[in-house]
Amino acid sequence: MTAQPHGIVELDRVAVRYGEQAVFANLSLRLEQGSFTILTGPSGAGKTSLLQLLYLAQPPSAGRVFWRAAGWAISACG
Repeated sequence: MTAQPHGIVELDRVAVRYGEQAVFANLSLRLEQGSFTILTGPSGAGKTSLLQLLYLAQPPSAGRVFWRAAGWAISACG
């Protein structure tokens, strides 16, 4: 049995690839309810890809994205 994530959104060893190009790999992140997070970086660093993962517009190439709130949970796996 897998332990339930504690954050409102959790990325577990997520990777995003476009063909042979790896945008990022093995990324783990937890965003808690009520927290503030700032995302910065140069052009092409993967900011948009990360945001697309967070709102489930794009599945990860590997790893797991898990949302939990108000009695429901959803996950996307790569």
